[in-house]
Amino acid sequence: MADHPHAQSLRFRVKIDGDGDLGNWSKCDGLSVEYDVFEYKEGGENAFIHRIPGRAKYQNVKLTRPVN
Repeated sequence: MADHPHAQSLRFRVKIDGDGDLGNWSKCDGLSVEYDVFEYKEGGENAFIHRIPGRAKYQNVKLTRPVN
């Protein structure tokens, strides 16, 4: 059995269009988005409220990998 310490951990490759390859990573945090929600009450039907998404807020993406 060959000694492959990298085969024991989960890795993925990150590529960006136009900028090329960012390499292999073992962890990715911050993949989320939040929307501001605007509520508008309907004029004729007072029991219904329209909820419309507004501006999107993105979290910072953090890529990590161990250093040998």
